[in-house]
Amino acid sequence: MAYDGGKTYKDVAAALGELPNFYPNATSIAEFRPNSLTIHFHYLNRESYAEVGSGKTNSADRPKVEVVAHELAHWSDQVSSLWGQRYLTGLFDAYHAMRAGREELFKDVVTLYDEQRRILFPRYYRVVADAPRLHSHKMPWRIDFSAGQEFDAYGAIDETRPIYFVAFSDNENGTRVARQPITVGSLLETTATWAELLTGFGIISSLGHDEQVVERALWMKERLTALYQPDLTVYTAPVHMLAKFTGVSDLLWSYERGAVLANIALNMTKVHFDSLRHPDEFAPFGSRRRAFAIAQNRGYAFAVLARHASKVDTEKGALTWASEVLSRAGLPEWPAMLHASYTGLELLGRGLPVRTPLDEVRDYLLEIGRKRFLGRSDALHDGGLFDPLKMGLEPHPPMFDSNGQLFHLGKQGLDPKRFDPEAMHLAELRFSDFTSNLLQGCRGVRVAS
Repeated sequence: MAYDGGKTYKDVAAALGELPNFYPNATSIAEFRPNSLTIHFHYLNRESYAEVGSGKTNSADRPKVEVVAHELAHWSDQVSSLWGQRYLTGLFDAYHAMRAGREELFKDVVTLYDEQRRILFPRYYRVVADAPRLHSHKMPWRIDFSAGQEFDAYGAIDETRPIYFVAFSDNENGTRVARQPITVGSLLETTATWAELLTGFGIISSLGHDEQVVERALWMKERLTALYQPDLTVYTAPVHMLAKFTGVSDLLWSYERGAVLANIALNMTKVHFDSLRHPDEFAPFGSRRRAFAIAQNRGYAFAVLARHASKVDTEKGALTWASEVLSRAGLPEWPAMLHASYTGLELLGRGLPVRTPLDEVRDYLLEIGRKRFLGRSDALHDGGLFDPLKMGLEPHPPMFDSNGQLFHLGKQGLDPKRFDPEAMHLAELRFSDFTSNLLQGCRGVRVAS
């Protein structure tokens, strides 16, 4: 498939694949690329997904359907959360700076680079021990918490950018296993993994009794094993923290309620951060508590909500449970939170300049995101499980299969006249090259990492 300029899909995908990844992708099977808003499946073609969403899936189809749900959740959070839409406006400002070629605008590219780095944080901030002793849900890690601070571009400690850490240690001797910052990337992965679990659980529940028993046992073993992989704590730390605070070890409960709190944290406004009631247990963090709120640190917001959740009856339905957690944290109940977050989305999209055709793509994505936000507004209730994805919501984004062929789920995809995935994929590569070149000049960094 030829792109503008003679490049093919495989050319672009291979070049982007050489760059360090700043977004959570726990599997090599597929990935969501936030700088082009595209989803890519690396080993499977679109015919393999013909049954997805048709209601004809079976146990053999489960893994690929789970992957679809996972990547769609990433796309959905990117376009329809307040954090995601703020990232998008910064992304298209950076694209404009590249296209305009005006040096006074290049700061927007560097600002986006720093925001990208904070999605997961560079490797420096994470610690993973060499060959730690194996743990499991039967012998869980010890868990502790701390607050640190970022280094700025000059190597100085930045007191305005604190970091909330979760530390995992050996159950018996206390030896450090891993230390993980709670980042936006961790929250995104919590939501996406819950969408994946919910999808897989639904497929297993539709099987015949005997097959269901076998599949559920295998599935649960696989999931519990992943929870205690030290190199995967970037994806599991929020759920471990919530389980620690609430005393609930049930995998599905922890991921569902973790996704609820992640959704809240990703949609908090400045007013919400200013109102946040810091738990007494976080008093040792001192002035960093206020710095967390000023920086609108969403990982810390999740930690605050999880700490307050320890005092809420875990048997309550999701909506009642979430509203009580919000109340204890000094925040409005769920309906008022939704209203304030949606108002934030509307204000963000109001009066943005349209400088190039790419800005029209931005406005279309923001519009789709607001509609999706409203469509997900009834996803939390007391009568069933929290559904952050709602597969029936349309339009669905276009996805690339391993051959670069485009497909989408359902009957309605994004309008190809308003969002061209191939053009965006190529634009991401050009932007990556531009960013890398600029960073050599201002940061001495050869590649965008």
